[in-house]
Amino acid sequence: MTRSFVLLISIDGFADFYWRDERVKAPTLRALAERGAVADGVTAVFPSTTWPTHVSLVTGVKPARHGVVANHILNRATRRAEDLTGDPIYDASAILAAPTVYDRAAAAGLRVAAVDWPATRHSPSLAFNLPFFKDQRVFETQTARAVWDELKAAGFPMDRQGDWANLPRRFMKDTMVAEVAAHAVHRHAPDATIIARVSGDAFVTAPGALSTLISDAIEARLGIKPELSTTGGTSGASGRGRSIRSGRTGSSIGRSGGCCRTSSPAAGPRSSGSGCTWKAS
Repeated sequence: MTRSFVLLISIDGFADFYWRDERVKAPTLRALAERGAVADGVTAVFPSTTWPTHVSLVTGVKPARHGVVANHILNRATRRAEDLTGDPIYDASAILAAPTVYDRAAAAGLRVAAVDWPATRHSPSLAFNLPFFKDQRVFETQTARAVWDELKAAGFPMDRQGDWANLPRRFMKDTMVAEVAAHAVHRHAPDATIIARVSGDAFVTAPGALSTLISDAIEARLGIKPELSTTGGTSGASGRGRSIRSGRTGSSIGRSGGCCRTSSPAAGPRSSGSGCTWKAS
């Protein structure tokens, strides 16, 4: 694909002070900024929560104008609270009161694709759309059948969409979001925009007592200062208990064979590829 197109990526929850913190490992983002332009800051809309802000990004107007005023709202007709996140109730046409950039692009004859973007359910302006749903039933019933069948045939784990859309497994969905966006670019060759949303919540987490304890123990025993990162992969560390995985920097634990005990041996090891983890009790 040689022609130019617009790529808009939102990293939800990525606070501005992360960008200024040299300890935050974001080499790709920093490289893009060095080759292009970066703003010192922006003025947020109110409220600055996921659904209102993402709709403002694509409409260019404030929530009071586009109509999506919160993640959760009170339905005045039913007197019941409704959760807009994950678009479980309304199609885009029912909640958006202002035109979006992809509405205008489609009207101009351009093709637009969206991946995991809020408030896009059944948008007629999107040539390809895997909306930001959080519930497996909603994924299966509200995703366009052509998109669902296409992604399933391409090998994407459509049966895990709901599970991966929520913490602690959100980072697995983020990886898939990037792959689906790449798939859409090559398969559908959009004219205007690929819109993709990923979450910073699962990746940018402040060190806590457990990680500090393990880091200090490794440094005292081996003389190696561990680097806290998720780039090696943590997909096997499932369950409600806390767990830590170790390995060579930049490699998957399933290939590196590393392991780290996070509680007494009585807690028992759990196999994970060629490595192992101990769940903290």
